[in-house]
Amino acid sequence: MFTFRFVFVLLYLISAYGQITRPGRCTSVQTVADVNWNKMEGRWFRMSEFPEKDPRLQNQSCLSEIKEVNNDGTISVFASWINTLIIPDAENPGMATFDGTLDSVPQYQYSIMAVQYDNFHLLYGCEDDKGRQDSLETAFIFSRTPEPLGRSQLDSMSCLLRSNGVDPDNFLFVDHSSCPDLQ
Repeated sequence: MFTFRFVFVLLYLISAYGQITRPGRCTSVQTVADVNWNKMEGRWFRMSEFPEKDPRLQNQSCLSEIKEVNNDGTISVFASWINTLIIPDAENPGMATFDGTLDSVPQYQYSIMAVQYDNFHLLYGCEDDKGRQDSLETAFIFSRTPEPLGRSQLDSMSCLLRSNGVDPDNFLFVDHSSCPDLQ
């Protein structure tokens, strides 16, 4: 079992645009205490995300990624939009960081707030904007299937986000209805 703290060097596509500006500093959110990355292996579909500011990245559909645990303990992420690598650090298991394949990608930390390995996981990230009075936050819901998650699961994640000071009403759903053979 791999339990890690990860530093996400977030993809340009996510870090620069898929964020909400909020007043004040980032909130400290609850993270999963014990992440088993072997159970996270396989295909995940991005079901919901905070909105993209760049018009070229808005209204995307059919977003998925495949996670694989490597022999050295890192996790490769083959995303439908760009490839990444996750670099482990065992100090804080609920934190994670992606290392993008672009040289211009800044570091960006994410918290794994909820996970059911055979069903979904909820990621949250926030960056205090240096020298300003606001911060940038983003969140994603991933599912094992391209079908929409059940109302009870979404309500549970919504309550978890609200209890941690994050507004779940910022989520936009990713359309998977007309995607080619995603299974």
